[in-house]
Amino acid sequence: MTEDRRTQFHQIAHGQTSRPWLTSAWQHHIGHEYGAENFAAATLDFVRKWDWDWVKINPRAIYYAEVWDAVYDKDHYDWLIPRTVRTAIQEAGDIARIDYRDPETNKVLQEQIQAARGIRDGLEDRAVIDTVFSPLSVLLQLADLPSIPRGRAPRRRMTGA
Repeated sequence: MTEDRRTQFHQIAHGQTSRPWLTSAWQHHIGHEYGAENFAAATLDFVRKWDWDWVKINPRAIYYAEVWDAVYDKDHYDWLIPRTVRTAIQEAGDIARIDYRDPETNKVLQEQIQAARGIRDGLEDRAVIDTVFSPLSVLLQLADLPSIPRGRAPRRRMTGA
């Protein structure tokens, strides 16, 4: 019996095979990043179109900030990020509001969980890994501060600013 790509991925990760690699790529699906079903469908289409061996779920870049009530204009992107309407941290005292958010009740986290389930269910033969951002990157994003050296050069370039 031929092993599926999910099994092969786990064998590589655990050093249990001589197979050197599997292929994958990821991208932001701008225009399809909101709504669990929409995002899952775009990810599934991308993986199937290119027949990638494994999946890295690549959600919208700002969803963690949305967990703590940052607001973005999803119809207007500045490069990979929707335009900021309101940041989660506007002054130093706002850091105290950055506390635990229950994934069972937080709408943004629920959307990501539902999308991940849809992707997992749609690609049973492949390994699926979700993106986790560094806490420092999330904190910078919560305050709408640049996490790229020298500011947000790509965003400025794309918007003409």
